Amino acid sequence: MASEIETSYLCEVCKKREHTQLCDYAVDSVITSNFDVLTNTCDKKLCRECAVNIWAECDVCPEHAGEVKERLSKPK
Repeated sequence: MASEIETSYLCEVCKKREHTQLCDYAVDSVITSNFDVLTNTCDKKLCRECAVNIWAECDVCPEHAGEVKERLSKPK
């Protein structure tokens, strides 16, 4: 348990640097009884070097950046 506490500040990708942000990739959403949409995000801890900036104020982990790239490259 002690090692979990000691490493809780580290980036989950490189495990070397302190995390400064969380992955913003939407993993699911629900509609409440008030018809509000609540979106759950990946929230993987990321350092600046490992985060992939998709657009302003939206950073994702490398895994989800690959998914975004794949979806954008598929013809409609």
